[in-house]
Amino acid sequence: MSDRGRLVFVGGVARSGTTLVQNMLDSHPNVLGAAEFHFMDPIVRLRNRMLEAVQTGAMPPISDGAALNRCFEGFISEMFLPAADSAGCILYSEKTPDNVLLFEDILAMIPSARCIWVVRDPRAVVASLLEVGRRAVRGRAHAPIFTRSLWAAVRYVTTRMQRGVRAYRKHPGRVLVLRYEEMVTDPLAASHVMCEFLGLEWTETMLHPALKRHLGEVATRNGFWYTPESFYRDPDPGNVSKWKSVLTAFQEAIVCSVFARKDCLGYTMKPEIAGKWSLVLARAWIRLLQVLSRCGVGALRWLKTRRWSGRIEILSWLLDVDGVYWRIPEWDSPPEAMSMATHGWPEF
Repeated sequence: MSDRGRLVFVGGVARSGTTLVQNMLDSHPNVLGAAEFHFMDPIVRLRNRMLEAVQTGAMPPISDGAALNRCFEGFISEMFLPAADSAGCILYSEKTPDNVLLFEDILAMIPSARCIWVVRDPRAVVASLLEVGRRAVRGRAHAPIFTRSLWAAVRYVTTRMQRGVRAYRKHPGRVLVLRYEEMVTDPLAASHVMCEFLGLEWTETMLHPALKRHLGEVATRNGFWYTPESFYRDPDPGNVSKWKSVLTAFQEAIVCSVFARKDCLGYTMKPEIAGKWSLVLARAWIRLLQVLSRCGVGALRWLKTRRWSGRIEILSWLLDVDGVYWRIPEWDSPPEAMSMATHGWPEF
C-alpha cells in the first residue's frame, strides 16, 4: 500500500468541534483516528531550524529543502502509518486542535498531506472555553489561562483563526473548512464533504460516532475538557446557541467588538444579547486596555535603559506586555466562508 496521501491532520480552536470531526472520521472503516499527538510542534520547529541551516549551507549532508522535507515525511509516516496498517485502514487522522497553528508547515513538509480546519462561532468557542475553566476550578485541576480569562480566550481564538486563514490561502485545495454549526445540523452533508475531500466512499457509520469506541477517549480522563458522555456523542445541534446562556451581554459585546470588522468565517457577529450600551462600554474598555498595554511596553523599554533587569520580569507579568489579558488583536478581515456543499472559500 502506498504511503502517498495517507496522512490527514485535523485542527482548529479547542472546543470548536475537532473531536466530533475526528470521531466521525474514525467511524469510517478506512480511517484510523488516533489519540491526540502533542509532538508535532517540536517536530515542525526542528524541521524549520534545519531548513534554515540547509538554506545557509550549514548542513552538507542535505542539499535542499525538498530532501529535508522527504526525511521528515518519512519519519512521520513511519510513526503513524503502521498503526493504520495494523487496523486495516487506508488513512491515518491526527487530531490536535493546535495543528491549525502548524498547517502551513505541515503541508509544506508533507506534500501529500491534507488538513481539515474546523471553525465555530467565536462566541460559542469562548463560552465553552470559560465553562472548561469553571469545571477545572471546581475540580481543583489546572487549566490553561485561556479557559480562565475572557481576554486570553479571545486572543487564543483570534490567533488560531488567523493562522487557519493563512494556511488556506497558501495551500488552496488542501485545506477543508468545516463549520461546526453546519456539521451538527446536517451531518449527512458534512460527512459526504469529508469523504469527497479525502477520496473515500461515504458510509453511514460516520453519522453515529457514539456507537464506536475511539482511541481519543483518553481526553476524558481529566474530567474537565470532556466527560465520557460529552465525548461519545452523535452530531447534535442542541449546543449551537448554548453560548447565549453562558456569556453575559458585556462578554458577548467584547467578542463581537473584536471580530466585528467584517464577516468572520461566515459569522456576521451581530450582537444577539448585548445592547447598544454594552457595545459602547466594551469598545471603550478594549481601547483602555490597549493603551495600558502600550504603556507597559514603554515602561519596560525605559527600565531596560536604566538596567533594572531584576524587576523587568515582574513588571512584564503585571503589565502583561505579551497581550494575554490586555492587548486584543484585531481581526484581519478574512473572506466569508461558503457553505460546505462547495467545501471551499469564495474568490478573494
